Amino acid sequence: MSIRHDGSNEHAGTALKDTASPPAQNADSGLEPTEIHDLLSNQRRHYVIKYLVENEPAELRELAEYVASQIENQPITSTDDQYDTYRVSLHQTHLDALADANVIKFERKADQIHLDSNAEQVIEFMPDVSQDSDWADRMKQLTNLFP
Repeated sequence: MSIRHDGSNEHAGTALKDTASPPAQNADSGLEPTEIHDLLSNQRRHYVIKYLVENEPAELRELAEYVASQIENQPITSTDDQYDTYRVSLHQTHLDALADANVIKFERKADQIHLDSNAEQVIEFMPDVSQDSDWADRMKQLTNLFP
């Protein structure tokens, strides 16, 4: 591992920064329906957002335990064999995807994960989280984009 001039660590060819990577677009511009669909098409990202709505801020350990427990349908703790698979997957793939879309903010040094500026747009399409009774109509609209 080497320390780069921008303060990030470089490991296995990928840069790990202290905060999330710069967003792919302006946070004020919001997300396209296809981006929301892509983000929510993965169960692990769905559970990350759901957990943060109820328990913000969170640490990576607690997120990994929650996501693993939801998917495995049994309690999973950091001492269980499955835990590492979920923690690595969240850390290397799913948290970055959510951070790039400004749905979460991952403060790596503090190990704190928060909802970010585009979280509400995604939550609107999550029936188990959204308080909006019109979510079914929005899901139909989103689904109709993908034949």
